[in-house]
Amino acid sequence: MDAREAAAAVAAKGTVTDVELDDDGGTAAWSVETAKAGAWTVDARTGEVSRDLDD
Repeated sequence: MDAREAAAAVAAKGTVTDVELDDDGGTAAWSVETAKAGAWTVDARTGEVSRDLDD
């Protein structure tokens, strides 16, 4: 999965403003920011989207 695909996975949540690859802890995931819905995490391997509760 690339940055474009990660942004598309979250696009229904709001306007995507930033996408960064995060590989902390050995698991690669995309950190995707949206204008109104906050931060989301997209698993780089599976594409699973979850709310980023750290932000």
